[in-house]
Amino acid sequence: MVLKRIEQKLEKLVEGTFTRAFPSSVKPIELGKRVRRVLEDKKTIGVQGQIIIPNRYVISLSLKDLENIESIQESIQREISSSIRDHANDENYHFQGTLTVEILSNSSLKTGSIEVDGLFEENKGGFPPGSLINENGERLIITEQKLSIGRDTESTMQVVDVEVSRNHAEIRLLNTSFVLIDLQSTNGTYVNGQRVQEHTLQNFDQIKIGSTILLFQKS
Repeated sequence: MVLKRIEQKLEKLVEGTFTRAFPSSVKPIELGKRVRRVLEDKKTIGVQGQIIIPNRYVISLSLKDLENIESIQESIQREISSSIRDHANDENYHFQGTLTVEILSNSSLKTGSIEVDGLFEENKGGFPPGSLINENGERLIITEQKLSIGRDTESTMQVVDVEVSRNHAEIRLLNTSFVLIDLQSTNGTYVNGQRVQEHTLQNFDQIKIGSTILLFQKS
């Protein structure tokens, strides 16, 4: 049932763009079916008993079909990524590495054909997946042992907000978890509405510093 929902969500998300780009070849429902099949066929059990799904998805189209969607390709990739993240959160699925979705051309494919492959790829050095999304939808992939947040221009994530301290908070990688630490900021750091000094981040935690909202995702 849940896998059916992701198929339906993908269809709804890409219906307009794909229908315009492919009036008679690739249909939105087909893309959802292929993604659903990859999730279903390739999910596996990790060493700690958690269900792991592929974190790299490669969607292959014919040269002509890829040319037709070139202007909306990035938007489609973002929308598919968002659907996969929502599905993983609903089912408590996990990723080995940062989630990526690529749409590429394959000269051997005929117009209207779609191939989707799902791959398990760890980040460099085994770094766990994690990212922050700001209110504009911009995503910052966490790739350092320590990520600083504040008004300071040297901050990893600079936040232009008068209610935010120059060095407001930081996210540290401790073992395999990302931990948010308040740096004695003036107005405090909040997670899901609760003020915290130190907090181990969970998927889809909402971080509030000053009047700025950030979203943490394990992908």
